[in-house]
Amino acid sequence: NIASYLIATPQGHILIDSGMTEMHDGITRSVERLGYALSDIRILLASHAHFDHIEGHALMRRRTGAQVVAMTGDAEALESGHDTSALGAIGWEPVPVSRRLKDGDTLTLGGTTLRALHAPGHTRGATIWMTTVEDEGHPYTVAFFTTTTPNPGVPLFDNPRHRNVIEDTRSTFRKLKAEREPDIVLV
Repeated sequence: NIASYLIATPQGHILIDSGMTEMHDGITRSVERLGYALSDIRILLASHAHFDHIEGHALMRRRTGAQVVAMTGDAEALESGHDTSALGAIGWEPVPVSRRLKDGDTLTLGGTTLRALHAPGHTRGATIWMTTVEDEGHPYTVAFFTTTTPNPGVPLFDNPRHRNVIEDTRSTFRKLKAEREPDIVLV
């Protein structure tokens, strides 16, 4: 259940999640098979800061020169190389973050705009990326979804790693309920 998404634009590309380091060659091959150059990736994003989704960020950044953009809460984890979520799993090679986002912030590249929806609970900075795509004149809302709840077995009460994990998760559910349901959900 680990995916990386390439959003191709005329001015370069956006990659959501780099997966584990072992996935780098497979991601590279897939990008090239689609007819794109890895060096055209300009922005690296994360759905959430767990090793299986962002361990490859440092390697991908070195290979592409892309800037890393992350939600506050996960930006600190990316830069420290430590899982700061309630789970506290294994870490990764630290990677500098060029821009820290807050809920509702947007980023635009090549005519594509993504809106960052802060969805803490799984990690402090878990992010659902929202955009609109058009097909034959019809707009579709697309959500690149993240996990919205703590990992199974994570202590919820008095967890020193994420003291507000219950309220953060509830807040995410309230926010999602208020959002218009997307036409396409990618997980």
